[in-house]
Amino acid sequence: MPQVIIGKKPILRYVTACLTTFNRGSDRVVLRARGRRISSCVDVVNTLRRGFLTDLQVESINIGTETIIVDDKQRNVSFIEITLRR
Repeated sequence: MPQVIIGKKPILRYVTACLTTFNRGSDRVVLRARGRRISSCVDVVNTLRRGFLTDLQVESINIGTETIIVDDKQRNVSFIEITLRR
């Protein structure tokens, strides 16, 4: 299943990536974000549903915490995965 990882780029870049994936024949896309980018992930979904693909459905939402190691220290980082279906 195609995956779009949300980062620091403008929201419309990720919207375009999702639209391209759907137009290439995929019926599902997973959006994934960690930390401060979680709100951007939700913004991408809302932009897609309101402006481009009105028939888009949210199939599942997974949230959790990942443990990452930064500078020899463990840090807990929240994440979200939103699976979209067309």
